[in-house]
Amino acid sequence: MSLGGSLVAFGSATGPGSGAAIATIPNVPPGFYHIEVVAYLSGTVAAADTDNIRLQVPSAAGGQQNGPQLDLIEVANVATPLQEIGRVQIAGLGSVSVNAIGAGTGTAIYHVLLVLDPVLP
Repeated sequence: MSLGGSLVAFGSATGPGSGAAIATIPNVPPGFYHIEVVAYLSGTVAAADTDNIRLQVPSAAGGQQNGPQLDLIEVANVATPLQEIGRVQIAGLGSVSVNAIGAGTGTAIYHVLLVLDPVLP
């Protein structure tokens, strides 16, 4: 069985709204993936920005469903170490994204690198 290449997205958002996508990989085909995320803040940050991101994966019923909450350190320009989410099964075609959980501080800039590596079942 041949595996496709890695799928990668980088995004940033200033003061993202509640539920806003920061980095998105659209049209992810069904299969098994090893997921990794690197995230950091810049600008003026506040306590509300700490750990204010979540992985979103396709739902079998369509749309997206909540994945795990991810680490995000409340210090400007300090990258969170690579977070290995682990092996995740994507059941249907859809988008995988990292979204703000609540509204971010208006002066905080969220930066996210999202990587999906296809793996064998």
